[in-house]
Amino acid sequence: MQREILFDSIHEFINTLRTNDITKVAFTQINEKRAREVAPGTLQVVDVAIAEILAYKDATIYKYKSDNADLPQLYAMLEGQGFELIKRSRNIV
Repeated sequence: MQREILFDSIHEFINTLRTNDITKVAFTQINEKRAREVAPGTLQVVDVAIAEILAYKDATIYKYKSDNADLPQLYAMLEGQGFELIKRSRNIV
């Protein structure tokens, strides 16, 4: 049976990956402007920067999600830690 483990802390996520000998991760990003409802009946265009980092091993998905992330910094940090990153964009086009 497959399970998913969600992390709130990038450092806890990285430590778990290292403990499980996982070196390859998917780095998905959303970096665009989107309309959001800020009050009932009122939309506002806002900048959205979301990063999701996913890894998989032994029927377990390890997932870290960060809203309003500094995407280049997060990517560089993971790359500097020695992870092999597969970059995907989830922008709506």
